[in-house]
Amino acid sequence: MLIIGGKVEDFRGRKQIVHPDVLGQGDDEGEKFEVIYPLTAGLTTKPLRKAVIAGLETVPELPEWLDPAYQKKMQWEPWRTSLGKLHHPKGGKDLEPHATARARLAYDELLSNQLTLSLVRNRQRKMSGRVFKTKGALRRKLEDILPFTLTTAQKESLPSQ
Repeated sequence: MLIIGGKVEDFRGRKQIVHPDVLGQGDDEGEKFEVIYPLTAGLTTKPLRKAVIAGLETVPELPEWLDPAYQKKMQWEPWRTSLGKLHHPKGGKDLEPHATARARLAYDELLSNQLTLSLVRNRQRKMSGRVFKTKGALRRKLEDILPFTLTTAQKESLPSQ
């Protein structure tokens, strides 16, 4: 069996692939799928696919960071295995929006973003604010034109004159 890929288009009521890519020889063990990546100007599918395959071969096996009980409950495989399944789907189940590999990687992405935000917030909280030292001329002008009197708390929050 010859495995081909390409963009399927309608031509006079029939489906066709104008410029098919020959992906290789296959066996008849089941469905074969080709992942289609979004492209940008000047980039074609073939070199991008080669780069993804090369990248997947060099991805390290990272220590698991998820709670083992939660990972087991969700039936998620290790991160590297999930990444491989996403880029090399074996069947229709691997392509579903709620496939376990996709869910695992989406959860990892969300968790890493939330942890990063938490670290940034904690760092920001530890930083002291800036003190602006002025002679108070602008402050007095502002206080003079306000149609109300500043509260004690508002006065205390302003730098001393």
